[in-house]
Amino acid sequence: MQPRENDPATIREEAVNTLLAGVLGKYGISAHAERRIQGGTPDVRVTLRNNQSVLLECKWDGASSQLEDQLTERLETFPNALGLIGVLYPARLRHADDLFAEIEAASDLKWWVHGYRGESNLDRRIRTGSVADLVSHLRVLPLDIEGMDVVQAAAKVIGQALEKGAKQISGHARISYLIANIIAKSDQEKDRPAALRIACLVLFNALAFQDRLSEINDEVP
Repeated sequence: MQPRENDPATIREEAVNTLLAGVLGKYGISAHAERRIQGGTPDVRVTLRNNQSVLLECKWDGASSQLEDQLTERLETFPNALGLIGVLYPARLRHADDLFAEIEAASDLKWWVHGYRGESNLDRRIRTGSVADLVSHLRVLPLDIEGMDVVQAAAKVIGQALEKGAKQISGHARISYLIANIIAKSDQEKDRPAALRIACLVLFNALAFQDRLSEINDEVP
């Protein structure tokens, strides 16, 4: 017998929304759940760079029709939001013992862009993945909506990742010194922060190449 929606053992959507905002925060995304703003109370409000807002409306998997109706209403009440995204939580999270950990580890969240700046999105491709995948989508969403070439959008995301990696390496004095010296010799780059970024790019290129090889050759790990 399936538990009723108001069963005390069943986790409410509001609780999941709050924890989703917390997991997004761990990835460096500014997110707030169940906070009233002018026009209503979105489930999760994400603030991207340049103070652009993306609203997430969330339901349990199986309630996509109800979610679509709610999203359509939100398009009218939040016409200035950069994007409006529908999110479906896997039903198994209703009874999770450690909900935060379950959300963080989940790889079966579903989401789609319902609309942007008050207009419906006709290409509602449903994505499936983890919160990390959702974060990656959120980071390129402004570029996607504003029509920037996908290669430029990817380059921007990679650039941000390289900056983050170089910053982490710089916190280890001995390692960053050795790396910077190697790059200084091979690339004649004497600026240490720039050298660390170049080193991260070298690693990224190697990993990307290895990843592509593994897709076409089963013997490549």
